Amino acid sequence: MVKEQVPAAPPAPIGRLEPEALRRPFGMEVKCAMEMDGLCPEDKEERRVCLQGKAAQLSIPCRPVLRERLVRMKENMRHLRAACEADRRQYCRDESLSGGAVVQCLESHAQEVSDQCFQLLPKRGRMLN
Repeated sequence: MVKEQVPAAPPAPIGRLEPEALRRPFGMEVKCAMEMDGLCPEDKEERRVCLQGKAAQLSIPCRPVLRERLVRMKENMRHLRAACEADRRQYCRDESLSGGAVVQCLESHAQEVSDQCFQLLPKRGRMLN
C-alpha cells in the first residue's frame, strides 16, 4: 500500500508578518502624531529624548506607536551618522555629538555636504539659505 504524501505548507517568509501598524484603527497614526507633537514639538532639538521622557503621558493606544517611532528615529540617526561621518569631520568637528547640534550644523552646510549625506538630512528638499 502506497501512502500518498501531502506536501507541507511552505514556511511563512521571515519579515512578512503583518506589521502592527496595519492592525491599528484608521486614523490612529495621525491621532498619536498629534499627541506626540503636543508633548514634544517638532522644532524641539531633543525630540527623541523628550518623547522617551514623556511616554507615560501618552494615551495607552499611542504608546506602541511611540515605540515604533523611537526605533525608526534611532535607525535613521544611525544611517545619517554613517552617511555623514566624513562631512561631520570636515564641517562640524567642533560640534557636540549630542543635542542635535551636528545635524543642525550639517543642515547649515547642506550645499557642501556629500550627496549621500544630503539625502538623509531631515530638512532635505526644503528651501535652504
